Amino acid sequence: MALISKAKAAKLAGVSRTTIHRYVNDGKLSMTGDKVDTSELIRVFGSISEQSDTPVQVNNSGQHVTTGGQDGLQYKISLLETQIDDVRKDRDHWRGKTDELTELLKAEQDNIRLLTHQTGDKTADNWPLQKIAIIGLMVFTGALIWFVLTST
Repeated sequence: MALISKAKAAKLAGVSRTTIHRYVNDGKLSMTGDKVDTSELIRVFGSISEQSDTPVQVNNSGQHVTTGGQDGLQYKISLLETQIDDVRKDRDHWRGKTDELTELLKAEQDNIRLLTHQTGDKTADNWPLQKIAIIGLMVFTGALIWFVLTST
């Protein structure tokens, strides 16, 4: 079969590029150099979609069979459900990272307060900096989710 780029593989499989990268990193999808073999896509995703958005599946004899009508709609629904699951996993991952960073910022704030209390310096209040950091993380997370949703 043909060797294609990760972006083309994502398009044919009907998933995001992030999903392709994750599958490669997890060992679910193998690559030849920096290319993906279309037979690997069929092995992992069961079917791939040609440029015309018509689902293509491989039957038992190895021939490509175009499915349409109700089967085609079910296929598209399953692809969308897979993409939604991927976006949810990414969202949950980044929420976890944001929570970790928030906890680190709170711990640092407590450390700063302890240090300033010991020295008698009451002017060192870093709460405005923490607000900026938290807002920055929220903006970054929102931009990342937007990018994932619009890249598919």
